[in-house]
Amino acid sequence: MSQRQHHFVRLTKPLFGLTASLLLGVALALWSHNQAEEAEQARDACRKSKNQIELRLHQAAAEKNELGGRASLYQELRSTGIAGKDNRFIWTEILDSIAKAFQVRDIHYEFAPRIPLDKTSGNAWPYFSSTLHLQFTPLHEADFLTILADIQRQAPALVLLRSCHLSKTQSLEEGAIRPLHADCEMQWLTTQPDRREQ
Repeated sequence: MSQRQHHFVRLTKPLFGLTASLLLGVALALWSHNQAEEAEQARDACRKSKNQIELRLHQAAAEKNELGGRASLYQELRSTGIAGKDNRFIWTEILDSIAKAFQVRDIHYEFAPRIPLDKTSGNAWPYFSSTLHLQFTPLHEADFLTILADIQRQAPALVLLRSCHLSKTQSLEEGAIRPLHADCEMQWLTTQPDRREQ
């Protein structure tokens, strides 16, 4: 064996060790790079999951506030009589007591049948309308306006004045005081929550 071959054989082991170390270093670098990518992906997935949970919590809090607002609105509507079944007996008692308080001599009223305002099925809060045709003879014009305001204030419904005509009645005697005559149409709105939706 020549000296050159002898040196080559002596260098083979260190060169092999160096090559093996380089390959091991590259393998470790690739492995750590893959681990870092996987850790970053896991972190991104956790962050995304956390953001979704926070969004759901925020939506739940908003829905809770909305439901609380709806519940308080429903209680307010119920306390005023707007929500619930129509009680026409109470309606007529209110009209009679207002007429008595203002000494209305002649009062006639008629409620039309209740009709739904929105005919869409599945509405949790259906609204209904009852038209009131009201005729009465107020003592003077100020009473006329106060009577209408009292009806709107006392009625267990949302009362909308649709039309009103105030005129003086015909008198057979010349120079006699001609009493006033009011002919009004009012819309009484109520709501009755659908029990199937509750």
